[in-house]
Amino acid sequence: MFKDKIPKASNEAKKALDDIQKKLSEGFVLDNYDDFIKSNNLADESLISFLKDTNYSKKDLASYQQYLKDTGKAATTFASFTKKASSAIKSLGAALASMAAMWAINKAIEITAKARKYFGK
Repeated sequence: MFKDKIPKASNEAKKALDDIQKKLSEGFVLDNYDDFIKSNNLADESLISFLKDTNYSKKDLASYQQYLKDTGKAATTFASFTKKASSAIKSLGAALASMAAMWAINKAIEITAKARKYFGK
């Protein structure tokens, strides 16, 4: 379902990551990406999340693409779990509805039998 919806790196992300690599090669130390995000007016939410994510120490295009792939897998896993849980709940609901219908039919037969016995028919 979500496999084809893993986003590709935007042009903004590619440019920002290229800028980061240039700054690092010039000797700048970027230990806090908040200032970089603000000064470059970044709007790409996945890029901002990536820059703030401490699991990806190298902030380059390859790492960003891996980040997109990993977050896409997480979304796919969650969607799969949600779909399975929804199916299980629907099955349980159907089973309970069926049991309720059988109980109602049994009660109707029981009441009819008691009424016939009581009225002698």
